[in-house]
Amino acid sequence: GDYEVLRFSLDLSWRELRSIHVYELEREHDIRIIAFERKDGSASSIPTGESTLYHGDSVLACVHHNLIDSFTKFIQS
Repeated sequence: GDYEVLRFSLDLSWRELRSIHVYELEREHDIRIIAFERKDGSASSIPTGESTLYHGDSVLACVHHNLIDSFTKFIQS
């Protein structure tokens, strides 16, 4: 279809704050965060909009094909 499900480590190294709320990512990039796991493996969850994601967390997201390029700055290479 028109969407990709991506699993990646979240890159927030370019931000002053190394965290971001799920609603910020979803609103600003028109994506859906499906699930996440903390970098240290201490927790995994299906997030709410108020959930906080941190640099290095593993994220499962649904992204429209047309928006993948604008979202790549959040994906660790």
